[in-house]
Amino acid sequence: MTKKGYFNENNHTATTLGGTLIRRSDGFQAITEGITVEIEENAVRSHGRIAIRGPRVFLEAGQAHLNQGASGPGSEVMVFSEGVKLIYGPRPIP
Repeated sequence: MTKKGYFNENNHTATTLGGTLIRRSDGFQAITEGITVEIEENAVRSHGRIAIRGPRVFLEAGQAHLNQGASGPGSEVMVFSEGVKLIYGPRPIP
């Protein structure tokens, strides 16, 4: 789905543009226009709206930002902003 991507050696970032689909083996997937990965900061930022779908959850937000937490690796925190819609169900969401 990603149409274009590049790596900036000066600021150590990787960027995708033109639609980005991220899939996890547990059934979760995220779709956004693009992402920027700040490699040295251990951070990821979506470019605009993001939609995340999982076995029992659907989430839409204007933007998402994943940062490493204060405790270091394994303590990552994802912040959703600019309008958030969350649907959670006891059964899988079609």
